[in-house]
Amino acid sequence: GAMKKIPWRACGLMLVVCLAALMADAAPNVEPTKPELIGEGTISTLDDEFGGSLSPDGTTIYYDITVPPHYLYIMCESHLVDGKWQKPEVLPFSGLYRDSDPVLTPDGKTLLFASDRPIKGVDRHSFYI
Repeated sequence: GAMKKIPWRACGLMLVVCLAALMADAAPNVEPTKPELIGEGTISTLDDEFGGSLSPDGTTIYYDITVPPHYLYIMCESHLVDGKWQKPEVLPFSGLYRDSDPVLTPDGKTLLFASDRPIKGVDRHSFYI
């Protein structure tokens, strides 16, 4: 039979759910983390923000803003200064393609993200890390 393509967002959500389940099994006595609204009016706005990743020291956040109606995903960063999240700035390499779901490595030195940008000059119309 024909194999159905699973949207990349669904794969990410499934991975998060699986990781959460594994983490819950690994640490049964740890209280679950409660959701927290951060940067109200600066990071958390009426716009469509998603995919946040904090730096190891908790003072920088990388996340996406969806720009309608073209569904352009732009990655931004904001810095926590004196307890207040600053106005986000578009990352210098983002804004031309759909760059999505930034994730920092645990050491905070590498930012991984999905993008539909061309690879070696070829537009593959797909997302790659």
